Amino acid sequence: MRAAIHAACLSLTFAGTLFAKAQASDCVSYGRPVEIKGVLKRATFPGPPNYLSIADGDEPETYFLLTSIKPFCVYSANDGLGDAVEKVSRIQLVLTGSQYSQLRKFVGHRLSLKGSLFGAITGHHRTPVLMEKVEIPVLARTGWKPR
Repeated sequence: MRAAIHAACLSLTFAGTLFAKAQASDCVSYGRPVEIKGVLKRATFPGPPNYLSIADGDEPETYFLLTSIKPFCVYSANDGLGDAVEKVSRIQLVLTGSQYSQLRKFVGHRLSLKGSLFGAITGHHRTPVLMEKVEIPVLARTGWKPR
């Protein structure tokens, strides 16, 4: 009986490993360059002091988010500063002031952004996964506007 239970557990473990490997092709790692295709969105969230309600006096904090066309997963970070996340579909962008200006005209449009991912750390981080070191597409830097 024990041998049968042990064999069943090994079979389930093996099947789980195969499933994980099959899903791994859609996973990326924190801190490595990635390219994500999606729709650029602008969202406002309640900030300090309570991070709960703009109507109740919290400061509004506006960020750009990229809603990915195809959800993906992120492996946990080796340094412990990023949890594994399944089905990432919204990524907060960490941008400079000039990058906000360059991307503003693309809100509501599809684009592809390259950057590096990291896990949420503070109350200002509104998605579990964020993108920093964002490379602005050449068309956005040259003043091209979407139709």
